[in-house]
Amino acid sequence: MFLCRQEVLLLDNEIAFNEAIIEEREQGIQEIQQQIGEVNEIFKDLAVLVHDQGAVIGKFPVNIPCHTVILVPHRRLLPRLG
Repeated sequence: MFLCRQEVLLLDNEIAFNEAIIEEREQGIQEIQQQIGEVNEIFKDLAVLVHDQGAVIGKFPVNIPCHTVILVPHRRLLPRLG
């Protein structure tokens, strides 16, 4: 009878230990899920930035010749001013 009681206590301890491990793992999984959600938000923000930058970069070929026309005559004046 004493042996059965010890076995029951050992099993109870093992169950409590396993439940603690399960709870710890569940918390870890929840943290990972939260981090994945945060990474997802970062990628969404990055996608918006890339899309917006694409629109800005798409305008460069149009704007660069205008700036070149304005800057080239002024570059010729710089040596005279110096």
